[in-house]
Amino acid sequence: MGRFLQKCFIGIGAKVSCEARKQTDLSLIKTYGYKAIELKRIDDEIRKI
Repeated sequence: MGRFLQKCFIGIGAKVSCEARKQTDLSLIKTYGYKAIELKRIDDEIRKI
């Protein structure tokens, strides 16, 4: 479901960030062109908003 929503949001011009724990998942997120955030750093990213 998340991958479908990412594409929808990108399609309407949104900036998309995704979180993951595994390095392989973070690499996949970057491959799709989204901002990859490590789960342990999600609080820091939210504070930046």
